[in-house]
Amino acid sequence: MIAYALLVFFTGVMDGVDGAIARTMGRKTRWGAVLDSTMDRYSDAVIFFTPAARELLRGDVVSSSWLGLPVVGFIPLWAWVMALVIGSYITSYVRARTTLADPSLDVDIGMFGRSERLFIIVVASACNVLPFAIVNLAILTNITAIYRVSEARRRLPAGKE
Repeated sequence: MIAYALLVFFTGVMDGVDGAIARTMGRKTRWGAVLDSTMDRYSDAVIFFTPAARELLRGDVVSSSWLGLPVVGFIPLWAWVMALVIGSYITSYVRARTTLADPSLDVDIGMFGRSERLFIIVVASACNVLPFAIVNLAILTNITAIYRVSEARRRLPAGKE
């Protein structure tokens, strides 16, 4: 788990460094921003699906023996990871789509953007409570996505396109 935490931490640091280098060297481009966001989504999928793959390879397909909470523990880890990935992707999508609808708006709001998700994954991995963090992130990222949608609705003009 410590190696996983270090890998996720390194991934997050490198994501910030590549953008900083591009800005510093005057090589920031729209294409670079698209590529960066695309690679972030691939990276997120690998980061989030790794614990689920580990459980599936161990044969834990149906239960969630790692979490002794009533009701929540009956949902397998892979299903929580799926909810986390959906929430993460929708959170990012709503921001991008809102900016496309009105470039003056930025709905990078809510508590569980990408950097917060990665930070929680790193800390939870280092503390060996990753499954618990995945369940919480699955719920909270979807709440963040819904919050961003409601803010986009509130901030965008009501007229026709």
